Amino acid sequence: NEVDQARAILTDLLRKNPADRSSVWAMAIFDLTTGHANAGLALIQDYLKRRGGQAEVDDCLLLARFNRHIGQAGPARDAYRQALAKVTPPAIPVLMEAGEQAMSAKAFADAAALYRQVLTRQKNGDAWGALIEALIRQNQIDEANKEMQTWKASEPWSSRMAFAEVRLLNERGRIADAEL
Repeated sequence: NEVDQARAILTDLLRKNPADRSSVWAMAIFDLTTGHANAGLALIQDYLKRRGGQAEVDDCLLLARFNRHIGQAGPARDAYRQALAKVTPPAIPVLMEAGEQAMSAKAFADAAALYRQVLTRQKNGDAWGALIEALIRQNQIDEANKEMQTWKASEPWSSRMAFAEVRLLNERGRIADAEL
């Protein structure tokens, strides 16, 4: 059948080049989509073990992303931390992705810290918007408002900025209504 043929193709690809990150990812995702998530996870873990001290940021991201796919927030967070430790300073896209993972795991303080790391290195509307959302989720409305004002003073108006301001205004209105 087709699933067996697909598995055979990926198995042959991995046999020929077991160090190919893309092939490892393809097989792990195939395992996941065919109901064998544990096999996919084991494949990535074995790959990282073989890479040892030579593992790169993108190697660690395989494990982080796979854990996100299977809903394992703690192991995903740990793998993102490993990836972030590989390069100093950490790459901004890795910081952003780790922040997204922290947000989805409801680790809002961790997410805010990651987005702040981005903002210390570059003005980034996505990071500002995400930081404001992380602060709102922690009920730090005054801090979120300060960040909004800093963002507005630093960059031209954008749809991302408008969305963040609407979200902040909505949250402030909800709190004001609750106080009545």
